[in-house]
Amino acid sequence: MSEQERKISLNFETIGSIAAMVIGATALFVAWDQAQVMRKQQHASVWPLLSDDFTIDKNEDGYVVELTLANKGVGPALIESAYVTIDGEPASSRPAFMQGVFKNQQPAGSARVNGSSIEGSALGAGDAVSVFKVTWPDTEDNRQSFSALANRYVDGEGPQVSLAVCFCSVFERCFLSEDQYRPRGVKACPEQTDMFTNLLRDQSGADQ
Repeated sequence: MSEQERKISLNFETIGSIAAMVIGATALFVAWDQAQVMRKQQHASVWPLLSDDFTIDKNEDGYVVELTLANKGVGPALIESAYVTIDGEPASSRPAFMQGVFKNQQPAGSARVNGSSIEGSALGAGDAVSVFKVTWPDTEDNRQSFSALANRYVDGEGPQVSLAVCFCSVFERCFLSEDQYRPRGVKACPEQTDMFTNLLRDQSGADQ
């Protein structure tokens, strides 16, 4: 084999080696990209989305205020911590909640309180739970209290009652939802607040 033929052979071998390396690197990138796409699809297929709703109502039991939480996503929400806010400020006890909602025109009489301690629980896709519900008897004084509250909402001055909730997906991706804003990702959720226990308190947060 002449020197020229040897050089041509070496060149072809070099080109072949480089081509094989390029093909291998391309295949590796494609595999990595497909894995990323599949990972995103997996996360999207179980993404929870929590939405809260505060209502005032009159039914056969009396006058009612209720705060509910619904999972409108496609996967379960693992609720790590939560607390109630009124106009952006935490309501640390039932008296604080009452003052924030009704101001100086609070309902009177024996109230029936129901709710769920949602911290540390799971809320399935499409499920909803009553977080805090208070019912007062149907009296004239309570009618006036609820009429005054309804008028404040009509005038655009009603309290903005909402839940701040930190929750995670089954893939341990965590989100913080607060003040009706789109949930934002967080590295970890804060500690539990014993929210429902605090809302059942008959005294202000000063004794906590």
